[in-house]
Amino acid sequence: LDADEGLDEQARVAIERELAAPRADGYRLARREWLFWRWPHPATRPNWHLRLFRRSRGALNAVPVHAAPEVQGKVLDLDAEFRHYGETELAVRVEKINRYSSGMVEHKRAGRPSLLGLRLLLYPSLAFWRFYLLQRYFLNGWAGYLAARSMAFYAFLKYAKVLEAERKERG
Repeated sequence: LDADEGLDEQARVAIERELAAPRADGYRLARREWLFWRWPHPATRPNWHLRLFRRSRGALNAVPVHAAPEVQGKVLDLDAEFRHYGETELAVRVEKINRYSSGMVEHKRAGRPSLLGLRLLLYPSLAFWRFYLLQRYFLNGWAGYLAARSMAFYAFLKYAKVLEAERKERG
């Protein structure tokens, strides 16, 4: 887990039970995100993240910002929720979004540049609706709206900064 994440007793027990007779090489856990001033509504869909894995079968990927583990082998979802104690202020989240999106420029430039314009036009709106409707952030009032909007802003900045870098390179 990251320094700003934690498990409750129920999750700890579920993990220990699974580790007594493991069925996979890695496990995704449901992550509940702190939304500025509240925990999400119970019906808000959590994000699933690979957080438990055999060291011999997994390693961190090469993404320059917020690297994540990847596993060679079977990965299962485990009924063990963990909590992410995220930002309590919008300004802190925007600062983090700006920092992360800047760090992703070279990584995204290695992708398919022919789709950059389309991604810049469509992905931010899709990101908002994915969080707000599909993951049910609308159940969280203004906190959910701000969280979904900030995710859309992150999506926008990632691709806008890649476009900016490419335009500067061309002169």
